[in-house]
Order: sequence, then C-alpha cells, then structure tokens
Amino acid sequence: MQSTLPAAIRYFLLVFAAGFVFGTIRTLTTADTPDARLLAVAIELPAIIAVSWFACRYAIRRHDVSARTTDRLVMGLIAFIILMLAELLLDVSLAGRSVQDHFALYAQPAHMLGLAGQAVFALLPWIQARTGTQ
Repeated sequence: MQSTLPAAIRYFLLVFAAGFVFGTIRTLTTADTPDARLLAVAIELPAIIAVSWFACRYAIRRHDVSARTTDRLVMGLIAFIILMLAELLLDVSLAGRSVQDHFALYAQPAHMLGLAGQAVFALLPWIQARTGTQ
C-alpha cells in the first residue's frame, strides 16, 4: 500500500500533462458550440484513454504496486481525486468560473463524456490487475 500514493501521483501527472496538451489543441481548433465540443471530446477521448493505459502501466511498474484489488482501486481513486481537484482549481483560477459554475458544466454532454472518461481513468489500475496487463 505504501507505493500506491506515489504511483497515483505519477499516474495523475502523466495523464494530466497529456490531457492539458490535448485540451489546448482541442480548444484552439474547435468552434465554440456544444456540438463541436462534444465531437472534439469524442475524438480526443480514445487517445487520452490510450495515454492513460500506458501511463498507468508505467506508474504501477515504476512503484511496484500490488495487484490486490484494494491497492489498485485506491491508486485509481487518489489519481481521480487529484485530477478533479486540479481541474476545479484551473477552472476557477484561469477561466474565472465559480465552483458552482464549474460543477454546472457537468450537465453538458461534452463534459458528461469527459467525466465518463475520467471514471475509466480511475478504474484502469484495477482493470489492468484483472486483465494481467500490469
């Protein structure tokens, strides 16, 4: 369990960096309409899930995280919590949204799809243990 926290942090950092790059490209190249945002997120999501898969595998190996269900679910949960907090802090500080406005975004289809992808991100450490691809 000792290796779970550093693995979760490394996993978050790798995926967040990739997501930041992908999100910047998506924002700069996509029209600002709900349909365009949804399409862009739908196109981006498989790429970020693939990055997450490899980043997760790397973090697990680098920190020798046990394949026990508890360790893997805790790793994913910690990484997910850090990700959600980072997104909230960036949205409030850079975009100038209130906390309430930030959470209201999740009612939009593009943000719902993104949240579904983040749930997959959280479950990947456990999925990798179950599939033996750690």
